[in-house]
Amino acid sequence: SNLHGKLKDPKYRKAFVSSQINIGIPLQIRALLKSRPGWTQKTLAARTGMLQPRISGLMTPGKTKPNIQTLIRIAEAFDCGLM
Repeated sequence: SNLHGKLKDPKYRKAFVSSQINIGIPLQIRALLKSRPGWTQKTLAARTGMLQPRISGLMTPGKTKPNIQTLIRIAEAFDCGLM
């Protein structure tokens, strides 16, 4: 595929991975939150031990870059794996 060819370029690959982190993770957190009836950002904040504004930032593409510990806390709150 065309993407496969583009990913051979190190600069393109770096930008692609960065976009997946900056856009993909917030969208996944949003989807997980939406899939839990009755859950809000405040609920997720309480389950992760974070403040609600931090959760909001994590759900906004490009606003916050989560570290691995933050992602682990979010995965544990949702009782799901981290991939």
